[in-house]
Amino acid sequence: MATKKQTKTRGKQARRGSFLKLLLGAVLLCVLGGLAAALSLLRDLPRFDRLTDYEPKLATHLLTVEGREVAAFYNERRTVVPMDRIPKILRQAVISSEDKDFYSRTGGVSATGILRALFKRVTGGRIEGGSTITQQVVKTFLLSGEEEGASRGRTWKSFRRKLREVVLAERISNNLSRDDILYLYLNQIYFGHLRYGVEEAARYYFGKHVWELGLGEAALLAGMPQSPQGYSPIHHPEAAKRRQLYVLHRLREDGVISEAQEKAEEVRPIAVHPPQDPKAGYYNEEVRHYLEVRYGLTALYEGGLQVTVGMDPELQDAAVDALAKGLASLDKREGYGDVKPEAAMVAIDPQSRRVLALVGGTDFEKTQFDRAVQAHRQPGSSFKPFVYAAALDSGKVTAATVMLDSPELVRDPRTGVVWKPVNDEGEDFEGPITLRRALAESKNTVAVKLIEAVGPDPVIDLAHKLGIVSELPHTLTLGLGAGEVSLLELCNAYATFDAQGRYAPPLLVERVVDRKGQLLEGHGGDGSQVLRPEVAYIVTDLLQSVISEGTGRRAHELPGPLAGKTGTPSDARDAWFIGYSRDLVAGAWVGFDDHRPLGRETGASAALPLWMAFMGKALKTHPPQPFWVPPQVVFAKVDPATGKLAPPNAAQAETEPFLPGTAPTAVALPAGQAHDKDLFLRGDRSL
Repeated sequence: MATKKQTKTRGKQARRGSFLKLLLGAVLLCVLGGLAAALSLLRDLPRFDRLTDYEPKLATHLLTVEGREVAAFYNERRTVVPMDRIPKILRQAVISSEDKDFYSRTGGVSATGILRALFKRVTGGRIEGGSTITQQVVKTFLLSGEEEGASRGRTWKSFRRKLREVVLAERISNNLSRDDILYLYLNQIYFGHLRYGVEEAARYYFGKHVWELGLGEAALLAGMPQSPQGYSPIHHPEAAKRRQLYVLHRLREDGVISEAQEKAEEVRPIAVHPPQDPKAGYYNEEVRHYLEVRYGLTALYEGGLQVTVGMDPELQDAAVDALAKGLASLDKREGYGDVKPEAAMVAIDPQSRRVLALVGGTDFEKTQFDRAVQAHRQPGSSFKPFVYAAALDSGKVTAATVMLDSPELVRDPRTGVVWKPVNDEGEDFEGPITLRRALAESKNTVAVKLIEAVGPDPVIDLAHKLGIVSELPHTLTLGLGAGEVSLLELCNAYATFDAQGRYAPPLLVERVVDRKGQLLEGHGGDGSQVLRPEVAYIVTDLLQSVISEGTGRRAHELPGPLAGKTGTPSDARDAWFIGYSRDLVAGAWVGFDDHRPLGRETGASAALPLWMAFMGKALKTHPPQPFWVPPQVVFAKVDPATGKLAPPNAAQAETEPFLPGTAPTAVALPAGQAHDKDLFLRGDRSL
């Protein structure tokens, strides 16, 4: 039987054992809890085991056919460049200023750097130098979404983020080479002004590619990531210079550059050249909307698309300037008051159909409504070339056909409405007149008689083939431009005349390539022949008379040959001029958004000056050339009074182009003899 002392000893042992069990249990729970917490912290870490895992957000760039960037769409404006395109001096400058032991360190974290940062956090000093380049890659790429919580000073979130950062840094260090990590850093880091990566920084600050940077420029960029806004050479040039000198000093201390090189850069001022993008808000918005619909928002703002557009930056700026100056002159003349008219302009290459310039209004920031594309207005007499083309193509008339410019009642076969076409206010009826002169002087009576003779349907069908996409009314008033069209489609239809009857759609977007260089879409080609070349040429030849002697004669001061047509609806709510050289088609529209009349203005007085201001600049880089003459066209000298062949030695003979087999055979009577009265018939009987 146990003694009292033995019993007491056993009790102590039992209590001691229970305590040890509780202690071990508590320790085990702490360990398990810590492991669980660690696993929880690290459970959702992003994978980054290979360089191919790098899929950064890339900007979509709009480039001209020559490769000049004119705009970009992005959430983060970044362009990735390969390591061999980043100059060695820039790489060395980054290492010297940011992480001297980058290549010699075995892991991705600097223990001394972390201890130094923690010490300064505790003592309230300035925190710097605690992160390696590898950690910066982790923070800016893999953990960028967690920075907000950490920046609020929440201890747990700060600890959680730092632990994840260290683990990821070691993982990256174990899986990627030092060159690969530096490549990621240089393409990922932020440089201020919404520019990410060294290529975008070089292009923004210096207007050159990263591989074109010199020593001073490389030192400046290398020092910026620590404080992109504070060291901006645009907003804080003095601070930027001090930071540049610091980087240069570090480079000399590391033996990368000589003291002479350092001294030379010390006295050299920082020269920044931010890019001057063309004034292309409306153009860019049309492209942006197209890309968004076709590829989606993610691809547009983060997918790194390379988009070739048809824009000519110089012509785009010229169009913007022409509208601004032209409208200012118009307002000074008319004194419109608080509500001002708007304007739009389009320029197209008739062969490639690239839209070289597109301006949809005077202020894109004020309103994004694009009057060159979205607005549909009555074209007035600028629609008449389609009527003349249909009539010529029918073989019923020629450029020398004589018709009566006279007031006569016309019954519309579709509506039954009887009306009397009149010419512009104040214009007398001229009686017998050739089609050339009728189009040059924009005679409404002759245009209505032509569409009455051939019918609205052939005119509509031809207009649609040439490039008009809007619906058109099946009435005789169509001959006077009663339908509604956009400036872009009207210019493109004129471009079909200029391209000898070959149609192609207008191209704002010519080519799209993804971030890997794979072609997503490409446009351009020969188009389709929708009108005989000889008919297209005769229309162009007639439109040259509009400028040489007709309603567009003010443009005759420009170098030629040029062709074009004015347009003014009867209520003067719109003013148009569409004109072209052999290699350039341009159109201008002026009007109020609320459709109020322009007053005393016409296409010749309101729109033509804008067109002339633009073409005056454009023709310096696109000098006019003679229009192409198809071999089928036949030329003959005719008497402008009768349309018959001119008699020998006639003083008033004019050379006219004809379709094969349509040239006149009868010879006009010599001057002073009576003309055949039966020649001057009206309407369809003369056809």
